[in-house]
Amino acid sequence: GASMSGTGRVQIVTTEDIVLGGDANNFENLEIYMTDSDFLLSNDAVVNAGRMRFFGVGDSSFEVDAQGELTSGDIYIYSEEGMIDIQAGADVDIAAPPSGDTFEGLLMYMPWDNPNDFMLNGGSGNVWRGLILMPTAEVTYNGGAGFELYGQVIAETFLINGDAEGDIYYVSSDIFGPPNNPSIEFTK
Repeated sequence: GASMSGTGRVQIVTTEDIVLGGDANNFENLEIYMTDSDFLLSNDAVVNAGRMRFFGVGDSSFEVDAQGELTSGDIYIYSEEGMIDIQAGADVDIAAPPSGDTFEGLLMYMPWDNPNDFMLNGGSGNVWRGLILMPTAEVTYNGGAGFELYGQVIAETFLINGDAEGDIYYVSSDIFGPPNNPSIEFTK
């Protein structure tokens, strides 16, 4: 239940599960590197990060419990074989990395060979900005009143479940795309 804070770049590199509690976890720049382990933002935990990166290698998952709060204006979440799970009731206000960043516009990514599905659980007042790229996943959208997604979801299937409420806006400036004026140069 204790809180952590850090100025500058804070890196966590582990093969052990992390359960982060506390209601005052504040970071300027948080990077989490995990191998075959899970990150859980538990109930009533609050994380505010100016910049946040999660790199889950192997079967590593990223989860925000139902009463957890996550805020970041520059976040990228990657799970090689694990899951990304933002539970209904979580309070999440996140945006993909800005222009000029390696992961510009890419909010969440699970590669082609990741077998897991994703529940896009939008709680009341949640705002997500950027591209959610999970090309072989079944994404299920369970919206909540006031949920807003500014971006795009790319998945094998995209289901809107039950009485889901929320708004999805395609905003091209908020999503990952090819570089401006791409070119190929041949040399001899």
